[in-house]
Amino acid sequence: MVLRFSPRVGSQDLRLSGPSYTNAWGEHFTVTKFRYYISHLTIRGKDDQVLFNSDECFLVEGSRDLTLPVIPADVASVSFLLGVDSTHTDAGTGDLDPFKGMYWSWNKSYVFARLEGQSDSSHAPIHLLTWDIGGSTARRTVTLRTGPAPDTLRITADVLAWFDAVHPIHISHSPVCHQPGVLASDIADNYAKMFAIAP
Repeated sequence: MVLRFSPRVGSQDLRLSGPSYTNAWGEHFTVTKFRYYISHLTIRGKDDQVLFNSDECFLVEGSRDLTLPVIPADVASVSFLLGVDSTHTDAGTGDLDPFKGMYWSWNKSYVFARLEGQSDSSHAPIHLLTWDIGGSTARRTVTLRTGPAPDTLRITADVLAWFDAVHPIHISHSPVCHQPGVLASDIADNYAKMFAIAP
């Protein structure tokens, strides 16, 4: 089975450095970077039987396909940790290579998710929107119920959820987040809700 992660903005496919989008608060924004880590990927079947489990960390940038040794018809749910667990405090290799740009050397931890772009609503220099989310309080577990899956199971990630899925977050109030804390935790609550199984 292929697990395909695809970025969306509402009903549209996300285009980096492309058109302007509008969040729930009427704020227009563009997206130049959209990345996140998933780890502890688990596929379960009937009766909650574990069909696949991996501690590997995968960096999703835009779209990404993961090929898994699973029979699609047996699948009942997909779950994963959104972020990097506490065992990976030192810089790693592969998707965890610091040259991927997702490592905070100042506190030896990873950025779990990143959204960057521009917005006229931002009071940051050159109207930047830049949210780097990490820290122990920003890890989230996502579980999606699927039923029997097709050969390619598409999971969409909707950027609009970052602004209002749980907490109202306005670009005009908080255009920048570069460290762990309350804002990062609130944004993590929101983006944990961005995933859905595509029809």
